[in-house]
Amino acid sequence: MSAFIVAPEAEEDIFHIWLYLLREAGLETANRIEDEIPGRSRYTVVYRAGVPLEIIAVLHGKRNVKRLLDRRLPPG
Repeated sequence: MSAFIVAPEAEEDIFHIWLYLLREAGLETANRIEDEIPGRSRYTVVYRAGVPLEIIAVLHGKRNVKRLLDRRLPPG
């Protein structure tokens, strides 16, 4: 059993990051950064604690994280 799960929205975030990097820097860089996202300081990995841990978003650090999460997560 995996120690974490990735929400569909977070999968989409990762894909959009990869796609942007593909256009801007090429395939090799896009693939390398995608593999390194959790350890890179310019990305924020948002998770919900629990068993298993759930990754709910992967966002560039310059994005308005609060605004994006307010749209994505139900109130409460």
